[in-house]
Amino acid sequence: MDGWWAELEAEEAGGAAPVVDEPEIKGDICNDGSILKEITKSGEAGPMPKTGSKVKCHYVGTLLDGTKFDSSRDRNTPFEFTIGQGVITGWSEGVATMRKGEIADFTIASHKAYGESGSGAKIPPNATLKFEIELLSWADAGMADVSKDKDGGVMKEVLKEATKDKWKKANTMSTVVANVKMKVKGGPVVIDTTVPGTDPLSFVVGDHAVIRGLEEAVMSMAAGEVAKFEIAPQYGFAAAKGDGRKDSVVGLVELLSFEKDAQSWELKPEEKAEQASARKEEGNKLFKDGEYERAMLRYGSAIDKFGNNNEVKSEEERALLVPCHLNKAMCQLKLKRPSAALETLEKVLKLDKANVKGLYRKGLALADMGEYDDAKAALKECLSLDPKNGPARKKFEEIKATIAKETKQQRAKFAGMFDKFAKEEAKAEAAEPAAKEAEPAATEEGDAAAGN
Repeated sequence: MDGWWAELEAEEAGGAAPVVDEPEIKGDICNDGSILKEITKSGEAGPMPKTGSKVKCHYVGTLLDGTKFDSSRDRNTPFEFTIGQGVITGWSEGVATMRKGEIADFTIASHKAYGESGSGAKIPPNATLKFEIELLSWADAGMADVSKDKDGGVMKEVLKEATKDKWKKANTMSTVVANVKMKVKGGPVVIDTTVPGTDPLSFVVGDHAVIRGLEEAVMSMAAGEVAKFEIAPQYGFAAAKGDGRKDSVVGLVELLSFEKDAQSWELKPEEKAEQASARKEEGNKLFKDGEYERAMLRYGSAIDKFGNNNEVKSEEERALLVPCHLNKAMCQLKLKRPSAALETLEKVLKLDKANVKGLYRKGLALADMGEYDDAKAALKECLSLDPKNGPARKKFEEIKATIAKETKQQRAKFAGMFDKFAKEEAKAEAAEPAAKEAEPAATEEGDAAAGN
């Protein structure tokens, strides 16, 4: 990554960035036989385009028997497109391996071309295609916002594309291994795993062992990809002490590998229960150590092993889901997130409407939110199921006292307001002139004559 780092530092210094010379790529470029490349004319030394780059090419497309089906040269009009958009996969992956001025022959397997459907009358179904492509020019797309909130907190520029499985990305709870070199913008280097003898950085996404910006950065990457990132203070050191706490972080990340946290649809029923149980035990250990954030992540992963629809297919699932939701809610209460805890507890009570712990913790969450009447109702229901529940009884009495105190304060407040209004009304009446004697009072007869 030395060449890219020199470029980054040159950009910071305001000087001309050195040219990063990427080596030629040829042969089986995806290592699976799907795209074969033979260079017939080498291009200029320098970088290669990547996803999002706008490229201009000439091409000739043929079937394996040599039948030509399309040619930009015949039209004398170069073809322009954005890598990753509007073209077959083989084109995006192939052109991303070319240098400016290079000419190469590509053989692209059907599944990265037009597949089973073919294209019109000229390209039959399941056809392997050949293209001669000349890369005339390309322009970098610049940095893209890859932050989850799309607030510019994590900006990314791909420097080197992954050569295969570009669609595979790390998720929360993935274990990733990466080379990382980052510095405070305009300041010192804070991490550099490229130093000889230094091990790559390994961490679990979502564990907060690294800054949030780095976690979100690797979730945007495929294994083998190299990218430049600029991470805003709120995603970096804004909440930490030390040098650079108010500054952005810039640097390079090479994602070497990752082990993705298995999703529900990838697992057999018996695997779901096995992995959920393992995650639950991990969460329990972390909870005992007071690591509530990390424990909550494990309980969430266990829950996700069964999908997110809460449609229980067996009592075994229910027996795992209920305690995981309960423990996740307890973590949320410990972390002062009562609204999130309440949402989790509603899922518990959907699975088991008479769950005593669920009702008790629902009461705690509502009390923390200041919803005392609802909290009292939840605790009352809890006590109706378990009259000897000491913590629930204690909290119930506390909330009753709080409600009584608030009621008394409100009455005193309103009484004071009424006294104030009465005094102001009496003062206004005293200031009014005496009624004129010339205006006789109405009589019952007069009222009746008037039709009142």
